[in-house]
Amino acid sequence: MKSYIAYNAIAPGCELNFTTFPYQPTGECIGHQKKINYWDSFGTTLCCRDPLTELSLALARQAKLSNQGNNNSIFIDQNQWVNCTNSFLQQPSVWELSCGFDQLFYGSSQCSTLNLSAISQLQIYGEALGNCSQFNSSAFSQSCKNCSASILLLRDELLTILQINKNNTEKAICVMAGVTSVAAGILGDPNPSSVDDFYSCLEVLEALGKDTVLTWGRRVKILRDCALALRYLHHYIDGCIVHRDIKLTNILLSENLDPKLSDFGLARMLSMEESKVFTDVRGTIGYMDPEYMSNAKLTCASDIYSFGIVALQLLSGQKVIELDLDARDQLTRKAKDVSIGKRPLTEFEDPRLNGSTNSVDFESLLQIAVLCVAKSSRGRPTIDVVFEEMDKAWKNIQLSLRAKNEKKLSGTPGSRSSELNPV
Repeated sequence: MKSYIAYNAIAPGCELNFTTFPYQPTGECIGHQKKINYWDSFGTTLCCRDPLTELSLALARQAKLSNQGNNNSIFIDQNQWVNCTNSFLQQPSVWELSCGFDQLFYGSSQCSTLNLSAISQLQIYGEALGNCSQFNSSAFSQSCKNCSASILLLRDELLTILQINKNNTEKAICVMAGVTSVAAGILGDPNPSSVDDFYSCLEVLEALGKDTVLTWGRRVKILRDCALALRYLHHYIDGCIVHRDIKLTNILLSENLDPKLSDFGLARMLSMEESKVFTDVRGTIGYMDPEYMSNAKLTCASDIYSFGIVALQLLSGQKVIELDLDARDQLTRKAKDVSIGKRPLTEFEDPRLNGSTNSVDFESLLQIAVLCVAKSSRGRPTIDVVFEEMDKAWKNIQLSLRAKNEKKLSGTPGSRSSELNPV
């Protein structure tokens, strides 16, 4: 067993980069924190889920880029781990003790001593890597299930090899080793979104099983709030900030289903003097502006296109996991046909909404979404116009709810009595 374990001494200081991740209290990070069982091993909270993913990816990069031969440990030593966890102190709700990942340093357990070279030689690792590197097919749901099952098999294999009891601590550390080692293997994939797909798969699997249906009001609220966030970015005081990766999986929902736009790792600022820049094409296939993909010209309108795709998905109910270039083209083509009257509006409405939408607002949002996905950036509306339409639909929903509540109240004996006998 000693040959299986390798210690990797790392110089003082933290090589893990957490600076791109915004540890800010939002929704589930305030007050009561719902407990979850993440990756079927980590007993943690919704608030801690994203920092844990970011930590795993940072460790994967560190192990992948290690230049010390077979001693590329997945975990870093305790002294360096303490230095790294200082990043969490800025936000107490996601620091290592409250999140349950305070033992993720080399030597804290037998699982923590595993190295990437040893794990990558296991047959089950090869199977997990294969199952977790292919998310471009239309059968994403099944691929995701296969990937998650392989990760748990890899975790159990590591526990068996080390001949240790499957207690909660060891399970958590071994699943982190498994997830991180697979991520390190995927980092060599030529598809830049494959690592994101991998982590998204592990996060959305539970939601896929429940198939929770968002109400019409929730969908409008998501679009309205994200448009508001984009309006802030596009009108930043020093220039337009282009997010560059607007997609459904980057819109996080709190425990109360409040949307938060996340993942600003690809964001780029255009100064006040710039209306466009030419840069490396980055983003997610299916959401990327085709004009930007063809000529590498990045503008604020690139975000508008991506937002339009998100809007069409929420209106139609098309799953994010099924979106590739062909699916995108089918989605936009169908939306355009409906918007000009070639097909009925009901053909585009998510059938799971059971006709509960406001048809006027639905058509208005569809029309603005179709404008957002115009092939030429010149034909797309500004974020101000987009937000105005989203906000109008949201206000109509609030007025409708208020009217229903007032109607209910007016039907009670107490309310009738007060009307007949004013004070």
